Amino acid sequence: MSQARSVDPGRMQLIEAMRALASTVIAWHHLCLYWPPMTGQVAWVAEVVRWISENGRATQLFFVIGGFVMAQSMSRRRWDGAVLRRYAVQRYLRLALPYLAAMMLALAACAVGRGLLPEYLTGGTPTTMQILAHLVFLQKILGYESFSAGMWFVCINFQLSLLFALGLWCRDTLPPGLRWLPMAAGWGLAASCLFYFNVDDRWDMWALYFFAHFFTGVLAWYGLRSRRWATAFWAYLLLSAMALTWRCGLDGWQFALPTVRMLVALAVGMVLHLGARSGLGVQWPSGATVTYLGRTAYSLFLVHFPVLVLVLCVWTWLGWLTPMGHVAGLLSTYALSLLAANLFYRYVETPAARVSREFA
Repeated sequence: MSQARSVDPGRMQLIEAMRALASTVIAWHHLCLYWPPMTGQVAWVAEVVRWISENGRATQLFFVIGGFVMAQSMSRRRWDGAVLRRYAVQRYLRLALPYLAAMMLALAACAVGRGLLPEYLTGGTPTTMQILAHLVFLQKILGYESFSAGMWFVCINFQLSLLFALGLWCRDTLPPGLRWLPMAAGWGLAASCLFYFNVDDRWDMWALYFFAHFFTGVLAWYGLRSRRWATAFWAYLLLSAMALTWRCGLDGWQFALPTVRMLVALAVGMVLHLGARSGLGVQWPSGATVTYLGRTAYSLFLVHFPVLVLVLCVWTWLGWLTPMGHVAGLLSTYALSLLAANLFYRYVETPAARVSREFA
């Protein structure tokens, strides 16, 4: 079997661009979703804000990218019990340290806004059990309200990474004749997601709901290894297309949101695979802005909600929720979120990454 191409996901400009796009779309989705309704505004402005609030979901991009990057960076390592334990700690620290810092920012911002802003923004007074549930990524599973928009994504990301690491541990500890079982299990989980779990929103607090997105990224990288793996990747895309056709039939041949998400995930998987295979994705699309937004994507994802709450406090207190005030508020919130993300990346995310690497 030929070796995988020497493609470093951390250096693929295409991945940076996709991260930048995903974080930007998600940030604007939340800004438009939680910003007060624009009554009496210019019609087209209010319509744009409404459309973004309803359709600006891009977390599936992060899941596909995560599968691709994890497959490239983790598959070549030999996994035993000690490596698996170290990885679990490492992954928790890498995700949780920035996540918990953002949680504290969100709690502080909501405390400032409580009584001034609607409760759907600030939430109630946090309880001890609610905080503890956040510490172990179980708030949604245990039925607690999240302290900030999008924190569920970090919980799902952690589940997916542990599930993938467990599969690699099984691959390296099973007898040689059975080492195909983890990948076969991955196919089974992905098929179950396509035809069952992802169809039922009651599963959306579990990794199984999003596993098909993640597995698309995994196979997009494995497809670089040989013709056999490339065939498996395209066969999976065909299976996904069959599942989407079936789901469209269930929805009366209309593209429901889960179907659109899966279509986007498949498109991202194909672009990643073809970009890596051709080498084009290593250097394209280039540009300092793309690189900056890609590197700070996780920080922007985490801090934009606290910034939104604080800006809304100021705008509400000053009475700036006028037609022009709404537009200025949204643009100011995004600009301040970029600034906050830069600071957060330097002083929180980067040190957290260094701490987590001690357990690699």
